[in-house]
Amino acid sequence: MIGEDIHEGKRTLMVLNSYWSSQLSKTKKDRLVEILDMKTLEEKILQEAIDILHESGSVKYAETKERKLLEGAWAELEPSLPEGEGKKMLEELSLYLIDRNL
Repeated sequence: MIGEDIHEGKRTLMVLNSYWSSQLSKTKKDRLVEILDMKTLEEKILQEAIDILHESGSVKYAETKERKLLEGAWAELEPSLPEGEGKKMLEELSLYLIDRNL
């Protein structure tokens, strides 16, 4: 489901980064918090929150952070894993988790 964390009112890395972003007006920050507190399933409102997250640069920030964490973890883990299908699947899963949509 798109916007599931928003629907659940979770204060994720993206939400926190948006709230502290200098790119958003206080009005938009307050609206984001309001939407999170609503715990709505209404797609139009969920999309509004997603748009605010994009506008603040927080989606890009989180993607960059995720990639750096994955690269660091993979650099440490990869040498100790035996070559094979399992190793390949683990790497693909980790990349999928980063590339999936909000």
